[in-house]
Amino acid sequence: MLKKIIVFILIAFILAFPLFFWMDWDVKKGKAAYTKSHPFTVTPLYSGDVQLYTKGNEFYEALFHDIEQAQRYIYIHFFIARNDEISKKLYNVLKQRAEKGVEVRLSVDLLGGHEITMDILKDLRKHGVHFTYSRKTKLPHFFYSLHRRNHRRIAVIDGNISYIGGFNIGDEHLGKSKWLGYWRDYQIRITGNGAYEAQKRFLEDWKEDTGDTIAPKELTAPSGKVQHQYIYASGTGLEEHLAEWIRNAKSSIIIASPYFVPPQPLKDAMIDAIQRGVKIKMLVTKKTDAWFTQPPGYSALQALVEKGADIYEYEKGFFHGKIMIFDNKMLDIGTVNWDPRSIFINDESNCLIYDTGTAAMVEKALQKDFANAKKMTDSYFRHLPFWIRILKHMPNRIVYYL
Repeated sequence: MLKKIIVFILIAFILAFPLFFWMDWDVKKGKAAYTKSHPFTVTPLYSGDVQLYTKGNEFYEALFHDIEQAQRYIYIHFFIARNDEISKKLYNVLKQRAEKGVEVRLSVDLLGGHEITMDILKDLRKHGVHFTYSRKTKLPHFFYSLHRRNHRRIAVIDGNISYIGGFNIGDEHLGKSKWLGYWRDYQIRITGNGAYEAQKRFLEDWKEDTGDTIAPKELTAPSGKVQHQYIYASGTGLEEHLAEWIRNAKSSIIIASPYFVPPQPLKDAMIDAIQRGVKIKMLVTKKTDAWFTQPPGYSALQALVEKGADIYEYEKGFFHGKIMIFDNKMLDIGTVNWDPRSIFINDESNCLIYDTGTAAMVEKALQKDFANAKKMTDSYFRHLPFWIRILKHMPNRIVYYL
């Protein structure tokens, strides 16, 4: 029996080895072709007012209320939407507004929406909701189209309300997952003229996914006091901009991310920042929905701890927020994780906010999360399980696809 198992493993490895290199070649070729027409985008500055949500029930209450009040249009994209209670509630409020004559468009990533049934789709379309799966697989670069997911979260309502952050649509965000338990995330609601850019990006993605060209609605009048701009990435530009923000930091950097597997240039930039006196404080999560990212992540975290970074592991439940604060002035919030998929493959969306008050508000919320975390020390890494210490040294090209 043991001999058969060994033979099976060897055959599987022999078959997987060439398949991996074929996939890797296809991803490289597909990315080179795609990013030529999808460059890293930084929008102009806009003004608005910001509200923060860190609990799923509060975020959904605000989003559904805005949907129910919509008079003109509702454009929504989520990476994940399900066939569960909270997802069905979203579908119902969208159908109600569509029946009232509001233009309603819902987009969900192809893989993230795998739980959505044909009955749900038929019902949505029957009531006037326009629906599409985002980023369908296609030739000639099948593997690249499979790996490149639309990881953005975009919600735009009537041209003056937009949402961005880490929440998706699913009961797990309400703490109903038996494995993950309490879910902590960060989402912002912005009122003001910056919603024009979120609307514009949604419609560009909609055109790519459906072929339908829809002109953006007119820009709303300026409102609010918080200066902000959006960044949109599709596999290029993020690494360079993250490194630049780190290099420009004068006193402090706060990073919170559920996945931390940074490329070497970003690790080097962070170590250089520590050596010139910048205080780096980080929050990662202990409980995760992607355990395979943790071993190589521990390697990077250990190197930073050894250089003097203060790093904490969240223990209350699952931390899923994506936050960066530089010098208590610039806040970055959105969908970008500190992992290769976000930085080099996926379609991502973040918002940069230039306001000390908003940065302080988010930092205050983060202090509660740091209070529910344990500081990682040299001793912590020495006592990791054996299998994690082995997988810490996973080859970079494999880490690229985690």
